[in-house]
Amino acid sequence: MITANDLVVSAQEVIEFMSLRDLSGSQLVAVEQIIAGVQGGLEDYLGRPVSIRQFTETARIENYEMGQLILQQSPVVSIVSRTAASTPNIIPGGVHAVDAIFGMPSDILGISGYYVVVYTAGLDGKNDESIRTKVMEVASRYISTHHDDVLSAATEVAGRPPLPASRFWTEDELVMFDRKRRRVMV
Repeated sequence: MITANDLVVSAQEVIEFMSLRDLSGSQLVAVEQIIAGVQGGLEDYLGRPVSIRQFTETARIENYEMGQLILQQSPVVSIVSRTAASTPNIIPGGVHAVDAIFGMPSDILGISGYYVVVYTAGLDGKNDESIRTKVMEVASRYISTHHDDVLSAATEVAGRPPLPASRFWTEDELVMFDRKRRRVMV
């Protein structure tokens, strides 16, 4: 779940971008939820988070000689902690990513080869202007076409141009980010 701290643009930035004013508390919450939905749509397409977040998962050593530990989120930014797990039955299901951490010392290898790893991972979307700008544009388009109640005056609704064919991410907009898309080997 994307929290307010995980958003690559704030509700206030979108409000200023759209020149909105006098929004109620519930309208501000709606703007934040729309941004989270737009960002989540991009993350679903990319297969990775667009903001750096902390994750906890149980993983297994895949290569004992190299001490290779494969994690589900990428790109890995830092390892907060790793602890040997006594039982392998707590592994979450799913596809493992190709990002790996190398060089785990042999003295920390547990008998089972399983570890609980706390780490940060994700793209740095807060400092990537292409991600920030597109999330702001798509969120603004969605707000203006679905939530007329957040517009500052009724005259803006009557004088606005016709609605665009797509109100969420278009295929052309998503293709712009293909170079950041995660490739998973199964």
